[in-house]
Amino acid sequence: MAENAPSWIDWLNLGMTTLIGALGVYVAVQLGRSADQLGKNGLVVASATFLLDDSPQRRQAGVQIVTWLQDSKVELPQWEQDLVARIASQSNAEAPTRAKAVAATSPAPQPAPPPDQPPFQSPEPIAAPPAPPPAAAPNPRATTGQIVADQLFRTIGGTVPRLFIQIADPAQRDGAEALRAAVGEQRLRGQLVIVPGIQAVSNPPAQIELRFLKAADQDEAGTLAGLLDRLLGQHVKLLDLSARYETKANVKARTYELWFPHDQVIAAEPVAQ
Repeated sequence: MAENAPSWIDWLNLGMTTLIGALGVYVAVQLGRSADQLGKNGLVVASATFLLDDSPQRRQAGVQIVTWLQDSKVELPQWEQDLVARIASQSNAEAPTRAKAVAATSPAPQPAPPPDQPPFQSPEPIAAPPAPPPAAAPNPRATTGQIVADQLFRTIGGTVPRLFIQIADPAQRDGAEALRAAVGEQRLRGQLVIVPGIQAVSNPPAQIELRFLKAADQDEAGTLAGLLDRLLGQHVKLLDLSARYETKANVKARTYELWFPHDQVIAAEPVAQ
């Protein structure tokens, strides 16, 4: 063997060094992935904790964390999805195709001026009327809760089914609220259906209509229509508006609108899951 030629021991040392180096890289990568997953899991738990907190600042922080997780394509566990959906259902967001709301009744008549009276001199000074009680301060929790619900509603738009209920008459509101609660317990593709506040419209259709706005949502819209058929005990017409709204960026996927005609009685029947 040549004097400077590497021996089998040298080759063995080189192989062991290479193997140990590769193993170290593998362990480092796995630790990095584990740390990343632990970090995301920690953010999921933190977002839920903040959203359920009474502090407005913490609730806003929860919204920001959920928004970041959504933008980062992090899949939330089912319990977190349900929590976000239930909070977002408290939103009063308007439907993307909503018509102008029913106008309020005519303004209240102005009080008539008092009739002319002869001047009167009081023998004693008249006491000043008592000061009116101070106006009640707005409820910061209610305000914050509405803001949080609206923000979450927008954040998860397009990734979950959302149903807007449109009524034509004030008398329909109680029935629509009962229907809203019933639909909010149902799932499409394993996700709760989000139903924001009931909305009044001035141009209702002649019959009950379920409208879908994106062509890809046709199958899910059919499933939702079948669910509404069972809840309402009558047929719900399915209307495709994708030709009008397919290319509109402000109209999110999986957005549906349920429109009721005038004088329609709304009564929700229980439906088994």
